[in-house]
Amino acid sequence: MNKKHYDKIINKIMSDNIDVTNRIINFTASQISVLYIKELTDSSSLSLEVIKPLIENKNILNVNVKTAMDKIIFSSDCKIESDRVKIEDYILQGMTVILFSNDNRYIVINLKKIAHRTVSNPELNYTLRGPKD
Repeated sequence: MNKKHYDKIINKIMSDNIDVTNRIINFTASQISVLYIKELTDSSSLSLEVIKPLIENKNILNVNVKTAMDKIIFSSDCKIESDRVKIEDYILQGMTVILFSNDNRYIVINLKKIAHRTVSNPELNYTLRGPKD
């Protein structure tokens, strides 16, 4: 993908979805955009497994999708895609998408935030003696 198509995709996604966050990382010969929705993404995993390794390796000259997935990104649940139509769907599903300005393919990483719920006290039946669960 050339820089013109890359910019066009980024602008379309950002104009359609105001909740999408775009973290841009500049490499020596290219640019990478990490696209995600803050509320749906586990931010600590994103920082440790994706953003920090990318920033630490930003001096690599020819970084592409395959190099980033094999040697830089630490996440285990990721795949390479090439269909540009699915980018927005992946982001809205809570996935993190990494676009490369010098590659037609992109990386999709599952960093969804998992919500946990605790057991609450019953609201209807109160007892003076006995278990509370």
